[in-house]
Amino acid sequence: SAFDPTVLGNAFNFAMPMENYLHTFYKLKYILSQGADIDCVILNTDPHSFTSRRSDRTPLSDYYVQFVDYLEIGRRKSQYLRYLKTYISATFFPYVGKTAEVIEFTTKKRSSIQKGFKIRTTLFTNLDAKMRRKQARIRASHHIRNTEVWDKYQVLYFRKIIDLCLENGIGIVLVQTPLSKEYLTALQKITDPREVPEKVRGLIKENPKIIFCDFRDAFLNHPELFSNSDHLNFRGARKLTIMLKMHLDRLQDIPK
Repeated sequence: SAFDPTVLGNAFNFAMPMENYLHTFYKLKYILSQGADIDCVILNTDPHSFTSRRSDRTPLSDYYVQFVDYLEIGRRKSQYLRYLKTYISATFFPYVGKTAEVIEFTTKKRSSIQKGFKIRTTLFTNLDAKMRRKQARIRASHHIRNTEVWDKYQVLYFRKIIDLCLENGIGIVLVQTPLSKEYLTALQKITDPREVPEKVRGLIKENPKIIFCDFRDAFLNHPELFSNSDHLNFRGARKLTIMLKMHLDRLQDIPK
């Protein structure tokens, strides 16, 4: 929900809610195996993108069984039986015990989707200042507390995404998406927000084929552009995408 593909032209959002780098690697690998012609991949690198909590979400949904090699991940993480169970369940019994989810999916009103872009219409400003701060504290705590900020499996598969892109001549744009002032304030009480961007820069080592854009502070004074403390609404997403496009256009104009 952070980028509006219509602003970028021939673009599509393949991401899913709560996706992590393990999901993304296998999905990108599958998409390329189907003959997709991809010029560039835009990938988020937010404060909680590399956490162990996010890594533990890998068996999140049966949807991913068509892409993800659960058995390989199980071997890597020394949790083979857990991932084998997920693989068997998702492959052969995807609806067993999921009556509530099926009912919710078929009856709940869904957000509008355009080229894979989730159009969030909720306004963070519908909450008063006190409630905005409270929500930010809850979300930042959920994302960061009691978790490793720099999980080795997230880093491993992030590197694999980078390598896969470079092997296929695909450009890479890494983006730290904007945070609300309330979320950043809450985050600073838990961890150093500079840690992840600095480590990401260390990973890419100024590779000229990789562009890193830090928009973390871009909308600190614009809560009206957020749907909650750390997600943009559709207005914020459009504004961010325009900013990103202008930035990339300027880089293309710089003499090599």
